[in-house]
Amino acid sequence: MSRFDSLIIGEVARDTNVDYDGTTVQAIGGAVYYSGFAAANIGHRIAVLPKADMAPEELKAAFAKAPNAAVYPLPSTHSFVTKNVYHTPDRERRTSTVDSVIDPYRTEEVPAEIDAEIWHLAGLVGGYHIIYNPWLRERVEKESSLCCYNEMNVLSMHALVGAYKPEGQAWLDELLEVLSGNINYACDYIEKHFEGVTTSKSEATYMLFVDCTGWCKAHNKTIEELEKACWDVGVALQDGKMFHGPCHLRFNLAVPFSRVQDAFERLDKHVFNA
Repeated sequence: MSRFDSLIIGEVARDTNVDYDGTTVQAIGGAVYYSGFAAANIGHRIAVLPKADMAPEELKAAFAKAPNAAVYPLPSTHSFVTKNVYHTPDRERRTSTVDSVIDPYRTEEVPAEIDAEIWHLAGLVGGYHIIYNPWLRERVEKESSLCCYNEMNVLSMHALVGAYKPEGQAWLDELLEVLSGNINYACDYIEKHFEGVTTSKSEATYMLFVDCTGWCKAHNKTIEELEKACWDVGVALQDGKMFHGPCHLRFNLAVPFSRVQDAFERLDKHVFNA
């Protein structure tokens, strides 16, 4: 048996990305590709089970630069082929089409030699599970029931539908403008005022992952002490440890801009430069 921290299962996508100016790029993508690299680069020993209409050597080559990754390529009649046409320079608006999908995964395709603590179905946020094996179906239903992320509340459902209807387009455009402004402000403020703290601008989420390693070391503080100090001055945030950030904090920036300004002024005066 080969022991792994994670087994990542999913299709390798053949992407065609057309930028707003007409520039076209062919690329390898897909959740199994990106999550495979992410898990490998934080030190996990992973097994990857990608499926595509590609030669085994080509699939293995796609993960060649991922450390600690063992690739078990699977054949498919077709690959997952997508085309993304971006309509604006910030890439916030796009039209995505799927030209073909892979053959379904089968239980017997998972190599018996793999012993993994976590089985990750890469990219599967929601959808239908067609599982013929009764034992496996019951196991998936059990695990799915333990996580709130597999449930959608009524408000979220109507907000999602409304945002992508013509009537909601103006609201969605304004929302994206606010979120982008909040992220830009937070990143600039951290860079200019919080020495020893680093982050990067996120492109697909309103969450900001902030590395406080340098600041904690300089001030002889633990991340728990820093988090408590933030909460003590009315700034609610989250420890990043559960997201593999040993000395990180997570900021939720999906709030009015005035709240972001107020929060960072409090952190500046009472926490990071107190």
